[in-house]
Amino acid sequence: MKPAKNRYLVFMIFFAALLIRLAYVVKGNDIPVADAMHYDALGLSLSQGKGYVESNGIPHSFYPPLYPFFLSLIYRLFGHNYLAVGVTQAIIGSFSCVLIYLIGKSLINNLGGIIAGIITIIYFPFIKSAGLLLTELFFTFLLLLITLLLLKAPRAFESKAMAVLGILLGAAALTKVMMLLYILFIIPVFFFSLGGKPLSDIMKKYSVALVFFIMSLLPWTIRNFVIYHKFIPVATQGGITLYSGYCPPKGVFGMLAGDKDPIVVEADKIACPAEKSNFLVGKTVQFIKENPGKVLGLEVKKILYFWAPFDWEIVGGRYFNIMYVVMAPFFISGFFMALMEFKRFYPVLLPIIYFQLMTLVFYGSPRFRLIIEPFLFIFATIGILGLYGQLATKK
Repeated sequence: MKPAKNRYLVFMIFFAALLIRLAYVVKGNDIPVADAMHYDALGLSLSQGKGYVESNGIPHSFYPPLYPFFLSLIYRLFGHNYLAVGVTQAIIGSFSCVLIYLIGKSLINNLGGIIAGIITIIYFPFIKSAGLLLTELFFTFLLLLITLLLLKAPRAFESKAMAVLGILLGAAALTKVMMLLYILFIIPVFFFSLGGKPLSDIMKKYSVALVFFIMSLLPWTIRNFVIYHKFIPVATQGGITLYSGYCPPKGVFGMLAGDKDPIVVEADKIACPAEKSNFLVGKTVQFIKENPGKVLGLEVKKILYFWAPFDWEIVGGRYFNIMYVVMAPFFISGFFMALMEFKRFYPVLLPIIYFQLMTLVFYGSPRFRLIIEPFLFIFATIGILGLYGQLATKK
């Protein structure tokens, strides 16, 4: 496709996505509850110059800081205005649709990019997320940028691009703590793309990304050390998140309230957030050692939760995600087709594999699956085109 036509298509995808998202967010956003309420409060506190603190002024460390800082910037510019957040996130979500088109175009062809882009333009959970004060939309945009950069290898392995990659990985980890280990999982991309090069050359390229990743985290890690005198790379939510994944109240995954679990009650008596988190990690490890059979059952349940077609957290209620169900067979087909070319597809396979593993370690739900659904739809596109090719050859 000619560059001018390609630019025109990119603009069409962006503005089509933006129009749909703006039409949704201008009708009014949901009142922040649960995690959204905390992000809102932290963003407001930052915008008012009070710092990253609880309502009582105590420094906060439970939630990663980047999304509240993002909210604080909007609140500084437009006041405590949820519509301004929705419009800004609608723009970011529309750029994400463009990135999905570019990834699909790079991996498949222009038609594949268009199909993947259209699916994500009209996918309701993506539209709905623009109006929610949650990290998923913001994080997905960062993850798509990281993936697109990795797909440009080896041309993208210049020092400047590697610095950008490291910063993006750091920003993603400062948005969702579970992203911390992703920097290790991208190493195969370097070997797949630079396989003929000496190991020292490959590691030099990778080390640039690693250094900038660490540098991105370092200011916040130092902040945490100064306040708590403990090594806390990003946040202290790991302990309760891990414990919740193995000792869910009444078998339902989710954050545990102190009045529902004696271990959590005991943990809440610990003043230092880092020590509290470590205490819960220790109790979780003890539980795993003592209950291997129960743990196996929980792992199966985590997988079912993660892939469930009921989007109760993003859309709300008992919303049955029919589009996700319709796309599922094509995704499965495309996923296994991509495995046949594992090296080429690895940057797009990686988010699916990585976050499924994180689900097994912690716990998952359709809300956490939302961040990998763009990649699911890319593989669904491969499956759709594969089926079309098979039908065309039979005629």
